[in-house]
Amino acid sequence: MLIKTAPKLCAKDAAKVSKRSLVGFISDEMALAIDRAMSVLMQEYLVLYNILMLKFVRGYSDRDIAKYYLSNIEYPDSEKQVPHTAVKPLVTQGMGFVNGYLIGNKTRSIG
Repeated sequence: MLIKTAPKLCAKDAAKVSKRSLVGFISDEMALAIDRAMSVLMQEYLVLYNILMLKFVRGYSDRDIAKYYLSNIEYPDSEKQVPHTAVKPLVTQGMGFVNGYLIGNKTRSIG
């Protein structure tokens, strides 16, 4: 009896999704480079900087960023809301800036 039910129990346990978030480990050098890139992003594009900080440091969802941050910027004296679909392109743009900065600095340090 136990042998017949074991595959069902194992399959059910294997299907459970972990509630832990994945953490990528990076070197101190890479962390400092990302910090420099974020500093430049903050000076150049403050809104993109704030969106990345809310998303990745504070853990806000796209809906929360749209509702509590972007709506106040876009419609300061209104009840209108920015749609949550507007957040993802801004996150992508901010991440692209950081990646571009990192790639640009890597090629400068090599050549």
